[in-house]
Amino acid sequence: MFIDALLTQNLSLFGQHGITFAIYCILTMAIFLESALLPAALLPGDSLLLLAGAMITKHLLRFYPTLAVLVTATGTGYWLNYLTGRWLIQTKSVQKWLMNVSAHDYQRAQNFSRRYGPSALLIGRFIGFIRTLLPLLAGATSLRQRHFHFFNWLGAVTWVGVLLQVGEHLANLPVFKENSAIGMAFLLLLPILLFVAGLMGSFWFARRRRKREAGS
Repeated sequence: MFIDALLTQNLSLFGQHGITFAIYCILTMAIFLESALLPAALLPGDSLLLLAGAMITKHLLRFYPTLAVLVTATGTGYWLNYLTGRWLIQTKSVQKWLMNVSAHDYQRAQNFSRRYGPSALLIGRFIGFIRTLLPLLAGATSLRQRHFHFFNWLGAVTWVGVLLQVGEHLANLPVFKENSAIGMAFLLLLPILLFVAGLMGSFWFARRRRKREAGS
């Protein structure tokens, strides 16, 4: 039902079956979890925002409510992530999460944070995976809350707003308009494919680390 309504851009079907509410719930949960929890860093936030932007162009969603809901989701998710780093960084669960992060990604996030300071929370929003590490590191290094909140919410508005508009412009391209069903299907499948690819990469890294530990 949801996929059929999305591909056909059937407005009456969206309203009649409450599909719009379900879409908001899915988008909100995915964006919140990616922002809040390191194990959920593989969720494809960027591509979901592009999809939401395309749906706005098709009048399946409205821009300002979508912007408000998703900014709130990622902003509160980042705040929870920051509090986790501030108060729970030494717990076994969080340390286990960090053990599953590759040394390259962890060092990359640390270097990025040192180079840009609090503004890394703004710039890093557009860099997949390490954007989930940055608020955790900010909390672990006891970044002042007022600095965190300023760059957190500025980054939330910028990230969500920019990618929604990119999705809108993408859906307005002539080639997209001429192949609307195919274009929407691509944007729908892209987050799923990226998530599966991320899971496969994560399993490969974990298996490689276990082999390395067993051989040492």
